[in-house]
Amino acid sequence: KGEDVLGDARWIYAGFGGGHYSEAIAAPVFRKAFQVEKPVERAKLAITGLGYFECLLDGKPVTDAVLMPGQTQYDLRWRYRVFDLGRLEAGRHVISIEVGDGFYNATTRDVWNFDHAPWRGAPKTICRLYDADTGADIVKTDSSWKVRVAKPEWIDGKLVFTPQTPLVFNSVRGGETYDARLEFPWDEVDGPDWIPIYVAQSPGGVGEEETIEPCRIRKIHEMTRLPGPNRVYKAPVNLAGGVRLTVKGARGAKVTLRFAEVLKDGHVWQDPISCFVEKDLPPEEKTFQRDIYILKGGEAETWQTKFTYHGYQYCEAKIEGEAEILKLEALEIHNDVKRIGRVTTSDARINRVLGCCERSILANLQNIPTDCPQREKNGWLGDANLRMEASFYAFDMTRIYENAFRLACDTQRPGGEFAGIFPCTGWGYTYSGSYSAAAILEMADTMYRFTGSTALRDEACRRMPRWIEQMQRMRDDRGVPQIGLWDWLHPLSCERLDWQYVRLVGYARSLFLAPNAEREYAEAKANLEKHFFRDGLPVFTNSAACALALDAGVIAPEMRAAAAARVAQILRDRRFRVDFGMNGCYKVLRTLGDYGYADELFELMTQPEKPGWVYWTDTLGLTTLPERWDIDENTVRDGSYCHGAYTEYMAVVYRYFAGFRYPSERLGDDCLEIRPIFPKKLEGVEAEHRAYRVAWRRQDGRISLSLTVPDGKTARVVLPGQAPRTVPEGEYDFTF
Repeated sequence: KGEDVLGDARWIYAGFGGGHYSEAIAAPVFRKAFQVEKPVERAKLAITGLGYFECLLDGKPVTDAVLMPGQTQYDLRWRYRVFDLGRLEAGRHVISIEVGDGFYNATTRDVWNFDHAPWRGAPKTICRLYDADTGADIVKTDSSWKVRVAKPEWIDGKLVFTPQTPLVFNSVRGGETYDARLEFPWDEVDGPDWIPIYVAQSPGGVGEEETIEPCRIRKIHEMTRLPGPNRVYKAPVNLAGGVRLTVKGARGAKVTLRFAEVLKDGHVWQDPISCFVEKDLPPEEKTFQRDIYILKGGEAETWQTKFTYHGYQYCEAKIEGEAEILKLEALEIHNDVKRIGRVTTSDARINRVLGCCERSILANLQNIPTDCPQREKNGWLGDANLRMEASFYAFDMTRIYENAFRLACDTQRPGGEFAGIFPCTGWGYTYSGSYSAAAILEMADTMYRFTGSTALRDEACRRMPRWIEQMQRMRDDRGVPQIGLWDWLHPLSCERLDWQYVRLVGYARSLFLAPNAEREYAEAKANLEKHFFRDGLPVFTNSAACALALDAGVIAPEMRAAAAARVAQILRDRRFRVDFGMNGCYKVLRTLGDYGYADELFELMTQPEKPGWVYWTDTLGLTTLPERWDIDENTVRDGSYCHGAYTEYMAVVYRYFAGFRYPSERLGDDCLEIRPIFPKKLEGVEAEHRAYRVAWRRQDGRISLSLTVPDGKTARVVLPGQAPRTVPEGEYDFTF
């Protein structure tokens, strides 16, 4: 707990506005000089700053991590970090903590009401530097600290905060404004611009040590200026992160940078993503995805964003005054998760989509799995679930998803509802149907299958009965719950899947956790068959209907093969153009894989027409996956070009084409099932996952497969025409 590590350190803040800012002001810098009488061999620092913080000790950052700590519902839980600083020499030292607004003190107006969050308060910090061997305090936040932030002045009858620190504005959904003329020495701790701090209230929640992998700058891309009269720069891929600007010019010159994923008429085009943020403001007044740098003048100056990030591939610069941009670099920022998987195939089209899948996953990983990194930055529960398996195949996401699951559970109301997003300010409970809430079940199941941990399952079982009772109260006279999203963002060219049917499927599946589950399940299934089935199968003429019903277990055993065959036939009839939205996507792909439709799965994944994955990559040239199927080269849609909901594509390649399987009945912590399928048009695959390696290729009418089982592990190998076998560590070759 926070009180155990932080001891009697105090929360401190600048004291303006009674602790609640109605408008953005400069980021406060808290400082303290202190004396160390004799060297400390193992100094540790427990610290947080809400919303985000950067800590310097003697002018040097204590970590290269950024965007710390991760967002939470701060009145329920908040997070701190502990850093091992090593040896601390005797003498005078200066500790400095700069705090940005983040999601804690969101000032930018948005439709999700983060600017009206119940926890919202002034940026604040708490820290304790101590001797790890003796436990003795070295320095801690208390009333002796000073802060430099802004001067409150009444001008023309209005209270104005005149900045006294260079980061004069910061917003996680907006951007940053940095005035280099206001910079001051790292060791300055006193003077007319430094004022006493106030002891602050706690955010109200429980303090916990943050153990997820922190965000870092993972890649740096030099941006290229495009030809034309406008100063437009392009990164090689669509990404999420900050920017680094190198500029030279006169004192007071201003560089304004605006970011977007697409261009229109030679300018960055923000309308598709800015529609929910500052929507009532004219474009010239919006802070959304906008950074401003004001030069101090003289030699070349380099600056980069600190407490914000953007989703973008393009940046447009506007210069006021005398200045020249020498370099503009795009900084990819995401949690520093460990890579545990790689896969490539003989088909270049599949490989291009795989690259988009990975980039979409990582671009939506800033402390929580988000839906998109530009417009929302929200933890949509359904979206996080839809990409969970793909994420787990390529990266060690265990701690990320444990944290996400916990934050999602924090949104549950006493009546049982879960919000559609996490963290949640109170917005999003109208989306608490199965697209969101059933994700609690599926995320817990995925965690169990991949890691063996039952903790999430146990928590889901404790929470879901209340949700089911709430869903029962939402039923209409057909027994169908009237809440939630349908098969979200299906292609416009396809028949719409009845969202009520999707809800009932998820509802019926969830009833296994409720008291009197068999009776409730039987009732839900009877309603389903009465209103939505004919001859044992769903009446809908799209692939997702049967796939969702199969996944829910509401199709009789003797009809399941027929349901899977209908999925395959519907797609054949459509020339394998996509006819499902986000919710149906992974159900359809899994149905084809599980029921042996390898060739149909391959055709669906490689057909080049709209709507489809290869259309996105090979016709539109996209480098991340958009949220909508119905974009084309002539249309700029009101949507994101970087979503992770369709990355089940990547999980398919790992699970089916490479054969890495995690069945519902686990084989044990040290055993993985290897059971690939072999589309006739795919010549080969090379893949690795958790040090298991599979490579197969077609040659002379036969398939040669090599398998490496890592030390201390076993594999259950299931190949066509051969009896299943379990093999120990080692290298194996199979031909069939």
